[in-house]
Amino acid sequence: MQSGLEILKTVVDAHGIRFRIFRDSADGRSIEGIEDFDDGLRRQLYKNYDYHFIAHQIREECHEHCLYMGEDAFGLRYTLFWLRDTDTGAMRYITVGPYMQEGSEPDAMEVVERMGLDLYHVQILHAFYSGMGILQQFERVLLSLLNALFPLKHWTVSAIELGGLEGQSDVQLRIRDEQRVPMQIVEERYRLENRMLEAVEHGDEAGAMLVSLEMGKISMEKRSSDSLRNDKNSLLILNVLLRKAVERAGVHPWYIDELSSLLARRIEAARTGHDIMRINQEFVRRYCLLVQNYSRKGYCEIVEKSINYIELNLQEELRLGDLAAYLNVNPSYLSARFKKETGMTLTDYVNEKRIRSSLALLTTTRLPIGEVAEMVGILNENYYSRLFKKLQGMSPREYRSRMTESVLNQQKTK
Repeated sequence: MQSGLEILKTVVDAHGIRFRIFRDSADGRSIEGIEDFDDGLRRQLYKNYDYHFIAHQIREECHEHCLYMGEDAFGLRYTLFWLRDTDTGAMRYITVGPYMQEGSEPDAMEVVERMGLDLYHVQILHAFYSGMGILQQFERVLLSLLNALFPLKHWTVSAIELGGLEGQSDVQLRIRDEQRVPMQIVEERYRLENRMLEAVEHGDEAGAMLVSLEMGKISMEKRSSDSLRNDKNSLLILNVLLRKAVERAGVHPWYIDELSSLLARRIEAARTGHDIMRINQEFVRRYCLLVQNYSRKGYCEIVEKSINYIELNLQEELRLGDLAAYLNVNPSYLSARFKKETGMTLTDYVNEKRIRSSLALLTTTRLPIGEVAEMVGILNENYYSRLFKKLQGMSPREYRSRMTESVLNQQKTK
């Protein structure tokens, strides 16, 4: 069973925001790993930034059972709180961030001028800001979770002034060759894109999601002054790339086109950065599911064509002889080959696909059972019911009743 802290981390990670747990160093003078506090932003800007300055502020100004919320000089928000380890008694410093609130995205040029940075740093800040999560009411959700997961503690909320993090007088700006950084950004972007395509091609949703989070921190040059338009263009490009990845996985173009067209329409209908973030997460999940459910990779051409024909023509009669004639092969050869590669007879495969296809109709419509059966190619309602019970362990009516009851219970708990 997950601990309260693990549950909290899972929720934060799902928003695409960093959740970090820091502990005191062995000598007790600082906090281990504090250099990761800001995703390394200050390391990109300064040669000698001392992150112990941040550690000192966290230890001196923060206290147990208080949720601290604040914004730093770069316009990035953080949420901080302390929890004591129940086993060791050691203090754990939890930071959530950096992230941004919708409508308060920083102006990189203004930040550069105010902070006395070099003009070159505008590009770094643009790339960093483009990878940040943009959230609404996130801090309120976080407080509710803390109260629910750690009810024995009385949580209070306090603001923390993080602008003072830039108070070091001897910090030196980091200046690199102007041509080198764009090349590195391009190389890193292509490397991550290839990792993303490989993960999606294998239907690896967890791996693809991790790469997606990394990609969010690498941004190419913006082609438009409209931030939303830039985000939309990036997703449209990703849509094309993922189409090719699932095609290599052996997914039929009909399914690919259906999903990519749907996602393209949703991209254009997006109105906020929050919409874009949700669609981006859905991209990965939907394309991986496409591979998991419809990949034909590893099948011979005849079996691949058979499966595609079956799934695209479930309402039609699907007899072995007719399918063999369509593929211009011997029925016995097709039957043996199909059983060898799928582990099922062609008839069993067709029946399973028809029953699985009917599940959504039973759950989302009020069509009579007989009509549901006809829509998946079974003209005899009694035969459909017997087949359904054999494969699902209950009748179609029992299944519909349970699903309806489940939905109603979920609505009551909200």
